[in-house]
Amino acid sequence: MSVIGIIAEYNPFHNGHRHQLAQIRRLAPNANLVAIMSGNFTQRGTAAIADKWQRARLAVENGIDLVIENPFVGNVRSAQKFAESGITILKSLGVVDQLAFGSEYTNLMQLQQIAAGCETVAVQELLHAYIQQGDSYAAALEQVITQKYRIDSAAIRQPNTILALEYIKALRRIAPEIAPLLLPRQSAAYHDTRLSAGISSATAIRTALHTPSPDFPQLQQTMPTNVYTRLEEQYRRHELPDENLLFRPLLLQCINHSAAEIKTFYGINEGMEYKFLASIKKAASLHDLRRLIQNKRYPGSRIQRLFLYILLNISAAKMEQFDRTGPLYCRILAFNEQGRRLLHTVKQKASLPLITKPSDFLSSRQYQHHPLTLAQQMFAIDTQATDLYSLCFASPTQRQKMDFITSPAYVKA
Repeated sequence: MSVIGIIAEYNPFHNGHRHQLAQIRRLAPNANLVAIMSGNFTQRGTAAIADKWQRARLAVENGIDLVIENPFVGNVRSAQKFAESGITILKSLGVVDQLAFGSEYTNLMQLQQIAAGCETVAVQELLHAYIQQGDSYAAALEQVITQKYRIDSAAIRQPNTILALEYIKALRRIAPEIAPLLLPRQSAAYHDTRLSAGISSATAIRTALHTPSPDFPQLQQTMPTNVYTRLEEQYRRHELPDENLLFRPLLLQCINHSAAEIKTFYGINEGMEYKFLASIKKAASLHDLRRLIQNKRYPGSRIQRLFLYILLNISAAKMEQFDRTGPLYCRILAFNEQGRRLLHTVKQKASLPLITKPSDFLSSRQYQHHPLTLAQQMFAIDTQATDLYSLCFASPTQRQKMDFITSPAYVKA
């Protein structure tokens, strides 16, 4: 039995994803496809266009067999930690033999050479030197790669290529038994904000949906019909998330915390607490605040993630604990019949517990009256993130505590 893993956001599932699955099916027509998917917030710290259960169901309806959630503390992180979390979960299943991913740069052998080189002391020292000069990790990595391997920087700086490199590095360290399956990325660039015929980026689709008058006929051409129908309905009913609604809760956090207390949150360092508190007095929105704080060293995505760490009270000390263990469970979100059969096998081989009924893993009584294990603490953050996500909507109370009342979706053929 061949099992191929994919680490994805499906934010939303579009024609590029459908093309990727078609490529995999041509190469391995009988393989089981397992997706490790972002929850209600994405790797870059933004609110997902639809909640995790809807996105998981749509992914299964379009070809994935089993969807498992990437926990918040592994998902809303740097590209390196995001890759490590997803691959740790895939390894824990005990059945995955390949990891499929797209990349603009398609020389797998060279990417593997670079990944190996990145583990050497010389490269680590060079990376550190660039970071000390004020570069972000991604910018420093680009400089090192272009300098040592003579690759055009334009070829390596694409987000999917950077992520592909992080996947290969993580596979080497965590799961060398899982082989990389590199798929050439087609058409639209990751950050392209323009809709185009056939394959448009998820960024372009989300941007179009947040305009006053979306071009629905063109949007319909960019994604499967079931995804389009759901997103159009969300738009018509004014049910698209607005993360700017998180600005006031964030402002309240800052009112209630001193600079010394802000400093304890994960991601706050080098005196950033003072700039953060000064900037929030000037900002009129979450986007304003991000713009005021971000710089060459701290890009917008890192600042966006920082907002969530503060809102969820995630300290640096707690995140270090989570990082020492990695993911401690597999939360099942959706599956089809093939995925159901695969789960029977996974239950016999998995090294982490499978969560299908959250209340069995963390009950409200345990949450309120008993010390929680580290795994329960990790899961509690997932549930808190869902409640935070609910604040991105006009009627938040209708969406709270969804983690405890929503079962995995079984999608029949």
